[in-house]
Amino acid sequence: SLLTANFFLEHERVHLYRLLWSNFFRKKAWCEKEKQKLTAITERTLPLTIGIAHLNILLKEDKTALEAISSLNNEKIPYMPYWIDFFTSQREWKRLGPYAEMFIKELKSYLSETDDYYTNRSYANLAINAIRPYCSETGRSDLFEKALIAALPYSYNEYEYNLVYNQKFDKWSQLQAYMGYGIDMVHNERITEISKHSPANLLPLYHQTIEEHINMRTRDHYREAVQEMKRLHSLYKKLNRLADWEYFLEMLLEKTKRLRAFQEECQRGKLIDG
Repeated sequence: SLLTANFFLEHERVHLYRLLWSNFFRKKAWCEKEKQKLTAITERTLPLTIGIAHLNILLKEDKTALEAISSLNNEKIPYMPYWIDFFTSQREWKRLGPYAEMFIKELKSYLSETDDYYTNRSYANLAINAIRPYCSETGRSDLFEKALIAALPYSYNEYEYNLVYNQKFDKWSQLQAYMGYGIDMVHNERITEISKHSPANLLPLYHQTIEEHINMRTRDHYREAVQEMKRLHSLYKKLNRLADWEYFLEMLLEKTKRLRAFQEECQRGKLIDG
């Protein structure tokens, strides 16, 4: 009746059903008898499908369980962390693999169904923490990274740390671009760290920040742009790419030649001659 009752709290009813069968009614004969009862019901609702899939999992009939789960759309996603946690508690890593793959494959689509940032952030954290043990135990860092990418932008902090920790600085720079972050959105400690290991990956962030300040068309933002341009000049010098700096400055000054206030700030900042 937990699966067939015409009553709200659908997720809670299904969760209680799975808890009962996982912890109290795990005898094979009981599971098989319950499965026969459920499959005999012609109206196949979401709770019923989840219930049948769960019985198949308890019976170790994963192929049948996965077929039933894959027949569902994004509505299956909220129910999958329970199974991932179940396999994790049993340390059945080989069985868990296909479920984790399916879960991550459709996570991004599920998160796109609502614009509620805090709801999505909470679920993204739940999803990442659910598959973390599996990825750690099996060395599936690739799947863990897929999960972090699928959960963006809600997984930004964890993915950003992961990329720096693994010294994937090219991807780190791409992540900042994806998020629309300029250099002024990055902590000074992180700038220092990236500058030490892979300074070239800071270049796009400086360019983006400078352009954003100039587009604001105010004197204060022009001053900020000039300060970032000075830092950018130092970075190009560190990289022995002063020719690239000269080309950038020439193109920028030509593009902004009608912005007299900006040109004046460049002169005051001694980026160009008066």
